[in-house]
Amino acid sequence: MSKNASTFPNFKEAYCAAHGCSPERFTGHLLCRSVPPHFRLLAALTYRLNPSLFVAEIDVISQMGRAASGREIGSAVSDLDGLRRVERSFWRGIGLRANGDRLLDAWQEVKPLVARPNPTAPPDTTLLAPSPTNAGAAPVAEPHRDRPAVLQRKLRQLHTEITSGRNLSSVLSEMDMTEAELMETLERNAEGNAPIAWLHRQLKTTQRVAELEAENRGLMKMLSQAGLQGESAASGPGRTPPAPR
Repeated sequence: MSKNASTFPNFKEAYCAAHGCSPERFTGHLLCRSVPPHFRLLAALTYRLNPSLFVAEIDVISQMGRAASGREIGSAVSDLDGLRRVERSFWRGIGLRANGDRLLDAWQEVKPLVARPNPTAPPDTTLLAPSPTNAGAAPVAEPHRDRPAVLQRKLRQLHTEITSGRNLSSVLSEMDMTEAELMETLERNAEGNAPIAWLHRQLKTTQRVAELEAENRGLMKMLSQAGLQGESAASGPGRTPPAPR
């Protein structure tokens, strides 16, 4: 890494200056450095031929590129932890994915080159969110929340799993969500997202139908009980039995 006393407004510019790569190569360069060494050649080839395989990592690295503090970097890297909970794939299973620790190391390497927004502010000592392989090293800077990359992947998976006909209870159990949390998430992200808006409407309709069916069963039970009581009263002691034939 070249030594340079200059400071830069964000991680991306500092990283490119330190590693001598162009801004256009930033994403691919950092991605290849963040996967396990024995996968780097395959990752470089795959990224060139089919970058959509790394859409989650690209989102995270894009967030990191704009960051200028440890808190922002930690929030971006925490997306990778969330992705492990919501994505199951062959490539992630064999390890052809970015590693959070390596991304944090990349930040630590160039952190001195990133200008603080306020020159008089104290040095950035914000603790970075650790990846699962380093979970005991430092506390998370802030409570976990779904960041954009994780949220979009979770919404896509919810839509795919539910519309494929899988049992809703099973999907919610795997996603560690309640039905109320599901409906709140869909409602909050329905605007401007046609598939999610459609799914939200369908589930609301399903809920309403279930409510109406429950009300109907209750009404039928009440009518049935009322009918039985009427028959009981009609056959009471005051009723004259029919004359024998």
